[in-house]
Amino acid sequence: MEAKNKINGKDPASAEKKSDSFIRFSIATETILKNIQKYKNEKLEEFGLHGMHLMYMYCLDKSSDGMTPVELAKNCNVDKAFISRVTTELKRLGYIDYGTRAEKEPKYKKRILLTNEGKRIMQSINNMINEAVERITSGISQDQIDSFYYVLSKFDENLDSLLEAT
Repeated sequence: MEAKNKINGKDPASAEKKSDSFIRFSIATETILKNIQKYKNEKLEEFGLHGMHLMYMYCLDKSSDGMTPVELAKNCNVDKAFISRVTTELKRLGYIDYGTRAEKEPKYKKRILLTNEGKRIMQSINNMINEAVERITSGISQDQIDSFYYVLSKFDENLDSLLEAT
């Protein structure tokens, strides 16, 4: 009887559970991502920024001597062309500028720095981030948060392996 319930050596109930788990995971991560984007866009609107700007501004804020476009792209996990578009917009808003040696260097070697205005709004943005993290993690222990990030990074690692295999 047991052999009849298996398809290609696999238990259909187990395969269905895995499919359900994958769909549940996909819906949860997509919902979380949408909510994060909505929150960032609403909070950053007062500064003329969008959610996509947050990571770039954050990385520049954490870097005392600025970053080149290549370094910024690597830290934010995006391509250099996208960094070029974003930095053009952030410069137009007055939030970033290039280091004093900028005229002598090719564009990809120029160090990007937050302006005083960029630093000022980052103080407000960091307060917003801290408040959001406190509210999001309310009722969750630090061990649970650490476990969550561990599992999430394993999912990411395994998904990378899956994509490399295809």
